[in-house]
Amino acid sequence: MDMANKAECIARELHKRMAGMNCGEKLPSESQLVREFGIAKMTAAHVLNLLVQQHLAERIPGRGTFVAKQRHQTISVIGGCASFFDVLNSLVMKRFPDVSLQRSADPNAELIRAVTNMPFAYETMFAPLPDEMIFRLKSEGRFFPFAFDIHAQDGLIYGIPAFFSPVVVAWNRNLMRRIEPHFEPRMLTQESFPVLCRKAREQGWNGFGDIYSRLLITTAILAAAMLRNDDTVVNRALELVLPWFQYRVPHENFTSGQTLFEFLPRNRLQYYMGQGIDFELAPFPSFFNQKVLPFISESLCVGRQAQNKEKFFKICEYTLSPEFQQAMCNIYQGLSVDRTITVSLMEIRSYRDDFYFTGLNQIRLMNYFFPAAFNRELHLLYDSFQQNSISGEDFRRELEQRYKEIMRKEENTQQLWANMHNLLQE
Repeated sequence: MDMANKAECIARELHKRMAGMNCGEKLPSESQLVREFGIAKMTAAHVLNLLVQQHLAERIPGRGTFVAKQRHQTISVIGGCASFFDVLNSLVMKRFPDVSLQRSADPNAELIRAVTNMPFAYETMFAPLPDEMIFRLKSEGRFFPFAFDIHAQDGLIYGIPAFFSPVVVAWNRNLMRRIEPHFEPRMLTQESFPVLCRKAREQGWNGFGDIYSRLLITTAILAAAMLRNDDTVVNRALELVLPWFQYRVPHENFTSGQTLFEFLPRNRLQYYMGQGIDFELAPFPSFFNQKVLPFISESLCVGRQAQNKEKFFKICEYTLSPEFQQAMCNIYQGLSVDRTITVSLMEIRSYRDDFYFTGLNQIRLMNYFFPAAFNRELHLLYDSFQQNSISGEDFRRELEQRYKEIMRKEENTQQLWANMHNLLQE
C-alpha cells in the first residue's frame, strides 16, 4: 500500500476514534502514530494534515493537533457522475453547513450512490433505513408506492430514489434507413425487434448494446411472462431469452454509429444528443401483450461500515425533499418519486416527447418483479455463459429454475393475501 492510501486508512481510523472524543481534546502526535501504526514520520504527518484539511482537527504550533472545536465533517461518497455529485454537494452544504462531501473510490465510503438494476448485495453493503424514518416518509403521502420497494429486501428498506427515469429505445436513423426504410417507432414489437437486430448483424453492425441491454431485455421478457401466469408463455419467454446472450458484446457503443438500438434512461438523452448521432426514440416494446417498463433510479444509501449513521440518514432523507427532487429533475430531465412534482412535469412538452405518459395507467414498472438477489444471479449466469463455463442448455435450465422459484414465491404471497382477505371478510 502506498503512503497516500496508508495515510487515508489511518486518518479514517482516527476519525472514528474522534467520535468519542471532546472538542479540543489532543490527538496522537506524529511520534505516537509512528509507534502505534509502524509508519514513517512523513506518513504520520500526512495523516494529521488530512484531518486538518477536512476541518476535523486543528493544529496549534508548539502544542500539537486537537479535535476541531467547530466540528466540520467531510463525508465520502462513492459512485455517481460529476453532475449528480455537484448538485448533491451544493444542496447538502446549504442544508448542513457543518458538512462537505468528497467523491471517493473507497468501498467503505459513508454514503453510496445506488443505481437500480446493479447487482448490489444489500445486506453487506448498506445500512437499512431506520423504521421511524420510513414511517414518517410513508405518512407524508407524497411518494409513489414503488419508491419504497426499489431497494427493499427481506423486509428492510436500504434506499429511496432521489429520482427515476423510465427507459426508452433510441434507434439510429442512418442504419434503419438501410434496413427498414419505412420504419415507424410504434412498429417496434416483440416480433419485429429481434428481426431488426438480426438484419443489423447481417450488415456487419450491432443489433443493440452491452450487457446492461441484454439483462434489461431479459428481465422485461420474464416479467411480462410472469404477468400472464401461463406455463406455455413462461417456456416461450425462456426460449426468447437465450438468443440475446449468444452474440458477443460489441466493443463499439451507440455513439460509434454502428449500433442500431440502445436502451436509454432520460438522463442520458442529452449526452447522446451532444454526440451528433442521428437518432430518434421509440417506446419500449411490449412482450406477450404486457407493457412492462424498465427504469433506472438513483438513490443515496448509507454504507454499512459507516460510524455514527444518524447524520448520514438525515442527508439521505434530504434527497427526498421537494427542493432536492426538483433540482435533480431539472438537471437530469428525470422524474421525481414525489407525485406532485411528477404530475407538474407532465404538463411540460419536453417531458412528454418520449412515450413516458402513453398509457401510463397500463404500465407496470419492472422493478416490482425481481429482487436484487435475482439480478445478482443473472449477472453471474451471464458471465459464466459468456466465458463458456456453462453451455446454453445449462444457462437456460439455471435461469428457469431461479425464475420459477420467484414465481412460486409470488404465488404463495398472493395466496397469503387472499387468505387474509377471506378471514377479514368472515
